[in-house]
Amino acid sequence: MLGEKLKDVGAYAFSACSSLEAIEILGTEVSIGESAFYNCTLLSRADIKGDVLSVGEYAFAGTAFWTETDPLVYVDNWLVGVNNIEVESVSLRQDTIGIGARAFAGCEQLRDILIPSSVKSVGERAFYKCTGLRAVVFGNGGVESIGEYAFAGCTALQSFQLGDSLKNIDGYAFYGCTSVTSTTFIGGLPASLERIGVYAFYGTGVWNRTSGVVYVGDWAVGVNGSEMYVTLDAKTRGIADYAFYGATVLEVNIPQTVEIIGRAAFYNCMFLLEATLPSSIESINDYMFYGCMFLSSVTIPEGITEIGRSAFYGCPSLSSIVIPDSVSKISDFAFYGSGLRSVEIGGGVRELGENIFSGCVNLQTVTIKDGLLTLGTRMFYRCESLKEVVFGNSLTTVGNYAFYGCKSLDNVTLPSSVERIGNYAFYGCSSLKTLVLNEGLKQIGTSAFLDCNSIETIVLPSTVTDIGNYAFRGCSSLFGITLSLSVTTLGNHVFYGCNTLTIYCESKAAGENWGARWNSGYRPVVYGCVLSSDKSFVQAVEKSAVENYRLVDGEPVNTVTAPVRRGYEFVGWTTTAGGTTAEYAAENFCDAPDGTTLYAVWQEKPEPQPDEQEEN
Repeated sequence: MLGEKLKDVGAYAFSACSSLEAIEILGTEVSIGESAFYNCTLLSRADIKGDVLSVGEYAFAGTAFWTETDPLVYVDNWLVGVNNIEVESVSLRQDTIGIGARAFAGCEQLRDILIPSSVKSVGERAFYKCTGLRAVVFGNGGVESIGEYAFAGCTALQSFQLGDSLKNIDGYAFYGCTSVTSTTFIGGLPASLERIGVYAFYGTGVWNRTSGVVYVGDWAVGVNGSEMYVTLDAKTRGIADYAFYGATVLEVNIPQTVEIIGRAAFYNCMFLLEATLPSSIESINDYMFYGCMFLSSVTIPEGITEIGRSAFYGCPSLSSIVIPDSVSKISDFAFYGSGLRSVEIGGGVRELGENIFSGCVNLQTVTIKDGLLTLGTRMFYRCESLKEVVFGNSLTTVGNYAFYGCKSLDNVTLPSSVERIGNYAFYGCSSLKTLVLNEGLKQIGTSAFLDCNSIETIVLPSTVTDIGNYAFRGCSSLFGITLSLSVTTLGNHVFYGCNTLTIYCESKAAGENWGARWNSGYRPVVYGCVLSSDKSFVQAVEKSAVENYRLVDGEPVNTVTAPVRRGYEFVGWTTTAGGTTAEYAAENFCDAPDGTTLYAVWQEKPEPQPDEQEEN
């Protein structure tokens, strides 16, 4: 018995299990792979209670099912083969729900076939090279899917009635059917059809006799010849997968009647200059404009809900994109390596894949509207020109490697909605000088700011509880940071390579869950600080021994540097509460007698003048 959670019986999974006599499949939407039960010589009983989608070639070859005298070989209610390839006519059982891969392959004498409405699936190569097959009729309410190469090489096929439930025609389904013409499909293609695979009608009579766009019914299925300017027929409803693959088109006009544009429809159309997508489609499918080298402009209409995997991968001339609020999902590598300079992401996006804008080396500005919750893994990976990102106020997570290697990014302000910064999120952002982290942030991941060597100050919100290994390693310009009692978990080597840093801690000793090597760079640590009510800056501290502060030949090693406060400059230390005149400079902290309470003196920074802002 194969359980309810089963989805796939792999190729050769039970091959040559010579003692196996019976199987029971309980799962739904199960695929049975090639030769899955091949040569199980005693297998004679099958109970497929679930919903089997497909049966691969030779899945039951060499079993006891093939010893029956009936010319048709059934496994439960799946037709998986014939005992005699010389068969001229057959009558399928009325309870047949599927025709397995290669079931009739090579039956050259078969003339016509009526497939009852109970059948939902015709498998790969089911009628491959049935060279005498002239007519096929699907019952209404029946077949939903025709597999790859299902009727390929049926050179005599002239009449086909598809039924009104067909949703999918896989790639090469009618490849080389030289007698198929524009009149072969009685009643045309059904309105239920949602997809036509790559080259499904390549080498047919209708393809061979067409110059320009090849139509089958109301679908554009390919292009034969070198067309530069294409205007699709006003009645076109669908465009097949890879329909214009590698075509020389410069311009394609797509009417509003088009509801479906297939996977990789314009793949590698190197000379395509611009595309305006109709508002009648719901998704930009995978690889749709992959490798369109000269594509410089794309209008994505409101109403599009999904942008597929690698949809605009490798479009170096595409300089800007506006993603409307209707888009809820953007898949992996959608704009990878494109020439985008600016991006606006609508507020409807909820699901993001990985590497969406990775390698967009010209990208300079990104605007993210309210609504987006998570920046995906490697979302802006190595976008080396990225300088400005405006975040929406709903963002909760900056994903792993999100801004890895964005070496031009100089200013980041994360909204208070952000709770987690992922591993390596800002790794190698070497120009990042201003970093604002707001209340609400809880977790800073491993190596999150590793080698951000221009950051001088970081103010950690009081909500931060967890800082991962190497989080600020290599931040060589960082001179002050404050750790409140909320930081309960601190990884190892967090501040290694921060060679000018002094760490101010509210606690009187390292936390119980702090890594043994959290301060492996041996930077000065001032414990027992009194912090402001929001835990963002030091107000006072009782001077005692400073950890890792040493004198060598009378000269200080690991000089204590100033604490930090957002919007203020540190003036120095005073022994008078509320005092405004510094008695000790930051570097002279250790000169104060032990036991002295020192109060921080702060001076508000002046607002930058307009000309200074322009310079910055």
